[in-house]
Amino acid sequence: EKKMSQKEQCKDMTVTDSVGQTRYDNKKIRHISIFFIKEEMKSKLPELLETLKTCTENVNVTSYMTGTDCMPRPAEKVPGLPEFGDMVQVIDFVDRKEAEQYPTHPAHQKLMQEIGYAVDKVVAIDVEG
Repeated sequence: EKKMSQKEQCKDMTVTDSVGQTRYDNKKIRHISIFFIKEEMKSKLPELLETLKTCTENVNVTSYMTGTDCMPRPAEKVPGLPEFGDMVQVIDFVDRKEAEQYPTHPAHQKLMQEIGYAVDKVVAIDVEG
């Protein structure tokens, strides 16, 4: 029996991303969000983290992790040192379709309503894996 390559198996599920690379719709998508909390709201980090933990209810994911920065940081910005966030969310979606649907999912909309007041900015990336 001939073994099919991934490209052959996924020929009807390919997309081309923003930099021209071919991606496969059936691959897991890892979504990573780093949250920067407003200075005056940092005392609410434990509550915000608990809320963040609920945002995948009824969402088809293979794994989910949240956390807060666990390392001491200099009080002032140091040239060349990256900017560190306050809270992180890592979601592994079962496939591209689930990842694409997440921004409009009720769980995500609820999360934005519940923590938006405390968030200064969010930096995110989606990677295929």
